[in-house]
Amino acid sequence: MKASATDETPDNEALTMTRAPCQTRGGTSHSETQFTLRDAGALVELHCRVQPRADAVNFDDQVLSVYDELLQLLSEHHLSIHDVLCERLFFSDIACQFGHARQVRASAYGGDDAECQPATTYLQQPPCQEGRQIELQAYALRSRDGSHNVRTLIDLPAPASGKLLTSPGYSELFLSNLVGPADQLTAGFGAQCAGLFEQLGTVLRVHSIPISQLVRTWIYLRDLADDYEELNHVRNAAFADWGVRRLPASTGIEGGTSPIRWRCAADAYAVWGEGPLDISVMHGDTLGEASDYGAAFSRGLRVERSDRTGLYVSGTASIDQRGDVVHGGDVRGQSHRMLDNIEALLHAQGAGLSDVVSAVTYLKSRSYLPLFEEVFRERRVPSDMINSFVEADVCRAEWLCEIELTAMLPPG
Repeated sequence: MKASATDETPDNEALTMTRAPCQTRGGTSHSETQFTLRDAGALVELHCRVQPRADAVNFDDQVLSVYDELLQLLSEHHLSIHDVLCERLFFSDIACQFGHARQVRASAYGGDDAECQPATTYLQQPPCQEGRQIELQAYALRSRDGSHNVRTLIDLPAPASGKLLTSPGYSELFLSNLVGPADQLTAGFGAQCAGLFEQLGTVLRVHSIPISQLVRTWIYLRDLADDYEELNHVRNAAFADWGVRRLPASTGIEGGTSPIRWRCAADAYAVWGEGPLDISVMHGDTLGEASDYGAAFSRGLRVERSDRTGLYVSGTASIDQRGDVVHGGDVRGQSHRMLDNIEALLHAQGAGLSDVVSAVTYLKSRSYLPLFEEVFRERRVPSDMINSFVEADVCRAEWLCEIELTAMLPPG
């Protein structure tokens, strides 16, 4: 499908002009909706987080209110539901809630087939705010001049979904909810994980995407404490076999998908094309490299294009330059060190938290939320920065929190 065009299309002379995107933000972590709007003239992009309304008590009402709020937010910014490119849904009880949520989504998007809906990730990661049973993050875009086109990947194995976005000089892959082959559903974790990476490699090959252009992965493990070590083994072997030299940014976190029998699932993002493109590894002076202790991912990747610079920061926790956990068992200390590391990665790229367009903070226990909100205020983390707080186990037993984020800078 083609990214929608507004009725107020600029004239041709205006379209030839290049200007830095105008970025505006709205809402706070306690608002029903929170957004970052980037308007570059020919292209409008909306990153958003949507929570249920406070008066929505049961799950049925909450999921309805989430999509009502999403539709209203899109309308306020002259976007439609069909401009949503991808979304991530956080469930408090995915096994019981998925069926009804799927019906509500189908109604909102006008159908249950892949062509109607965005690339979507469904996760068992309970929202941390009291009483919230579901939360949504979404990314929507509208091309005013028709230069950006979106195509659905129709050959993906269920329950995966994906979109290809083409724009002048660039193509982008948004891949969601990828799992291993269906005949491995009852297999052990090692076989499921190996099958997952085989599926990822197949998707990249079928669409002629060089593995070197894989920028970001998210890997969700149903039983993180039991399976994270095996994930590292399988991932290391896959990347070595593929000849990966520049490791992608990544998050490896607890999160079941649907059906819950899958023990692992993944999302991925890649960018490639004929336009100017420079992808480089991000470093921070407060933390070492994950590859030094056997984990095959970069702390973050900087992607410079003619129209923007994107910073894709991996899941980052309370770690030091040697790869050791800092402030073991201390929630406040870990939250501060986590933010120290994030800010070090961003500052090295000439960026800060005000440039973040979306983030997710994972807490080992939702009971930590009030303390984290207090620390975020102390650190003057922008209150309008999109950030979903969800409950999920982190890959080391001593860690109590982790944060991931994406930031956008003007080109040049």
